[in-house]
Amino acid sequence: MVIESKCRQCGTQMNIQASEYRKSKSKIFFCCEKCYYEYKDENPKTKIQLHIKQSCSCATCGKEIRCNKANLHKNKLCSKECKDIFMAKNFSGENNGNWNSILVHCKYCGKEKYVKANKFIEYKKHFCDTKCMGKWQSENLSGENSPRWIKDRSKLKDHKRIELYSDPEYKKLRCKIHKRDRKICHFCGEKHVNVCLHHIEPYSINKERSLDETNIVTLCFNCHTRVHMANTVENYIYSCNLWSNFRYKNINKNTPMSINECTKRRDEYLSGSTEKCPECQSKSISHDSGCVTCQSCGWSICSI
Repeated sequence: MVIESKCRQCGTQMNIQASEYRKSKSKIFFCCEKCYYEYKDENPKTKIQLHIKQSCSCATCGKEIRCNKANLHKNKLCSKECKDIFMAKNFSGENNGNWNSILVHCKYCGKEKYVKANKFIEYKKHFCDTKCMGKWQSENLSGENSPRWIKDRSKLKDHKRIELYSDPEYKKLRCKIHKRDRKICHFCGEKHVNVCLHHIEPYSINKERSLDETNIVTLCFNCHTRVHMANTVENYIYSCNLWSNFRYKNINKNTPMSINECTKRRDEYLSGSTEKCPECQSKSISHDSGCVTCQSCGWSICSI
């Protein structure tokens, strides 16, 4: 249905669709942008939106229709029949987005579903929706079947270690070490507000040295995390049982047992001269990109 209207500025006759006429609150229309801006300059206080429809042809039958100026680059269709014909011509066969899809069955309910080839390769199990996936996981990946299942969770908590951190003697020792090192990281040498206390000889190996001042070093958060990571220089300098689970177990003979030994090893690392290579016993050891390597035999901390 079309309603006849006039341009408010120049008075030209226009045909406006009934749906567009009903949506407009002001019932004011313009034939072009020029008339709209001229009317707005003359009446600056009026708040009127620009409703400009331009004529365009249907992508299927070629019938003339009116559409918004911003959507002229899109394919316009006059009816549902034209849309069905257009989709059948342009989005069927190889042009369809699901052309390479593979038919799979839902792991839970068995419903058929088409999945793209990349998702078929990426995922081993397929589900029709998230509800089926949640039901399948609750039946097959819960309890003892879960990969994170732990039989006795009480063994995970070391109650003696928790008591140690809440012990008033340990709190006094922590304050004493903060004053001793002035909250400066032993490795990077920077002062931080929050400093971590690192045990050179871990609590799990020797519980007697947990309150020993010569066994505790102050490290910043980044250096402390790197100490507990494998194949890092910080781990090489400040860890006692560094390579106990690796091939090169003979390096355990030279692991540090006190702060003085750690400072010596750190100074050797920073100066570029370290101890002998544990593989070939040569002194040609270099420090490149945070890793200790031997130039003669190719041994390195990162390769362990």
